[in-house]
Amino acid sequence: MNCWTVLPRFLKDMETFWRECELKHPGNFALVKKLNLLAHKFRTWNHDVFGNQDNRLQELQDKIRKLE
Repeated sequence: MNCWTVLPRFLKDMETFWRECELKHPGNFALVKKLNLLAHKFRTWNHDVFGNQDNRLQELQDKIRKLE
């Protein structure tokens, strides 16, 4: 998502997540596990940073309707 890359802390957070996913598995299995763990961290991070955008949009639309 492009919105991630405009955040100043994005690269630092992603580097931290990558390093946190240290695994002691052989070969490609380690990469697959690491990518799965990273995907979970991305989802959590996205929710923590951006929240539920659908709900936020609906709330803003409701506020606009009340003002009209």
